[in-house]
Amino acid sequence: MLEVFRPDASSERVNPLYWEQKLAPGSGAARVYSPERAVACIREVVADLADDFPGLAEDVDSDLLDGRQATDLSTEGGL
Repeated sequence: MLEVFRPDASSERVNPLYWEQKLAPGSGAARVYSPERAVACIREVVADLADDFPGLAEDVDSDLLDGRQATDLSTEGGL
């Protein structure tokens, strides 16, 4: 049954085109992933926690937001 929701039988991810068709036309209910918004949200959470976790902002910048190959925030799946 779950194969219906996947782009092809070998895929582990859901098929976004299938789910897009389920939205009511003109509803505006779909959201588009934004890497910039994701980074902004991460920075906001880190700023809120900065007093409780000294050095967190520097660690997040160096380990997550510096564009390392192991981190891919360009897609929702990478996030």
